[in-house]
Formats: sequence, C-alpha cells, structure tokens
Amino acid sequence: MKRLTGSEPLPTPQLESIEVGSKVRVTRVRDRIPQGMVDLLKSDAFGTVTEFRTVDGKGIGVVVELSDGSSSWFFEDEIVAA
Repeated sequence: MKRLTGSEPLPTPQLESIEVGSKVRVTRVRDRIPQGMVDLLKSDAFGTVTEFRTVDGKGIGVVVELSDGSSSWFFEDEIVAA
C-alpha cells in the first residue's frame, strides 16, 4: 500500500477507467451554469473527454466536448463512463 504524503491528489476510482477520448455522461452539475447548457445536458448529457485539469490544487477536473461542439469542464464526481 502506498503511503500518501498529503501533497498528491487522492486516488479517484471514478476516473480510473476514463481517458482522453472516453465517452462520458454528465450526471449532475454542482455550480450554476447558463440555461443553454442546462437545456443541452437535458437533451443529451453525453460527451467526449478532451483533457484533464487540476482543480483547487487537489481535485481533478474533466474537460468534456458536448454534442453541440462546445466544451466545458466538470468535477470528477459529476461524470460517469458511458
């Protein structure tokens, strides 16, 4: 078992099977988003992972390209593998 020092992000089981190019489904959104994005996610909550980003210094954000060609980032607990 690897000992964590506190400087690295905690392992994220939900992201273990998700890579750039993976299809994902947005399951929830924590922050307020524009009504257009709400409508898009209600009609088609699926997208493709284009990159990962560090959020708040510890978490992982996932950039997802949506069906209309726009991209947005989501927290790791807001998506699941499709």
